[in-house]
Amino acid sequence: MLACAALLLATGCQRHPLDEKVTARNDLDFSMWLSRQPRDLTAVDRKDLRDALQQIKFIVMTASPGLTPAEQSQATYAELSGQTIREILAASFTLQHDRIAEEVATLLSREDRYRAVDPATLNSEAREFLEGFKARMEQRRSEMQRLEDRRLQIEAR
Repeated sequence: MLACAALLLATGCQRHPLDEKVTARNDLDFSMWLSRQPRDLTAVDRKDLRDALQQIKFIVMTASPGLTPAEQSQATYAELSGQTIREILAASFTLQHDRIAEEVATLLSREDRYRAVDPATLNSEAREFLEGFKARMEQRRSEMQRLEDRRLQIEAR
């Protein structure tokens, strides 16, 4: 009975893989740290975490131009270190979503103008461009929704 209680206590107290804190100082440390994470961290989670690292690198690079690669790496891992996987992924999805939302917002007036155009009055090149534009806008909106859904999924797990 005591052994069963101890087993239940031990398994009930295990931390969720997304609540693991990142402890890395550079790309090699990060790769090694990620390889040691439990198998419960899905392949999609791992890919998203690598993507999140790229997002943070981009933010650091644009926020502080002129940093050496070593300084950029140090700043990137200072941002990551101590945060949970869940926090990093949620922040990354939010960053990506907001970047796409900004892009879509700048194209809304153009999209409104294009809606007023009758495709039958256009030559084939212009019609092809219009169709491509509509497809790209739909793709961007779909990507925004995917990122929001994924963020909510990560936060709820």
